[in-house]
Amino acid sequence: MTLVKEADARFGAGERGGWYDAEGGATPFARSVTLDDSVEPSGTAVLLEVRIALGALTLEESLTSVVDSCLRARANELRANGMESAGWLDAALLRVGPYYDVVVAGDDDVAVERLEHVSRALGASWVVSARVATRGPDAPFERLVVASRGKTGWGPLRGRSCVWRGLQDPTTEPTDLRATLLRGWKL
Repeated sequence: MTLVKEADARFGAGERGGWYDAEGGATPFARSVTLDDSVEPSGTAVLLEVRIALGALTLEESLTSVVDSCLRARANELRANGMESAGWLDAALLRVGPYYDVVVAGDDDVAVERLEHVSRALGASWVVSARVATRGPDAPFERLVVASRGKTGWGPLRGRSCVWRGLQDPTTEPTDLRATLLRGWKL
């Protein structure tokens, strides 16, 4: 969160949407917000995805509202650029598609690993996941990962997923968890 605030302060482009590629200086016209990806995705595209993931973990609407306004401000340019702005388009897909946070709880390391493997194996950018003990998250973890708050009554092993604040039924089956994480996406 600290790095996002620092990026906003040092590189924020305000209502233009996005973040400048360089810090302010004597030549403000030389600063630009890169829409195109080259060998690496544009810095703004990366920050958009970071803000979406942090928004899922912290439930801070301010993180994702900036993403929405940035995408709206640049919508016409993104349409014209097409795949040259793939990083931006990825961020837009994350905002319109389902976004899941997964909490796996349990003390049986083998069973927990089977459930955790599901989200790792997908390598999906639309999933953030965490592991807690059977009793649920402790207070420091809840402060760090706000999305884990109130997820109690786990039982011996549970994988519980949420679609951006919409709690899904818990499961102990990796195939069920995988099916939930792919719901809404065509791969």
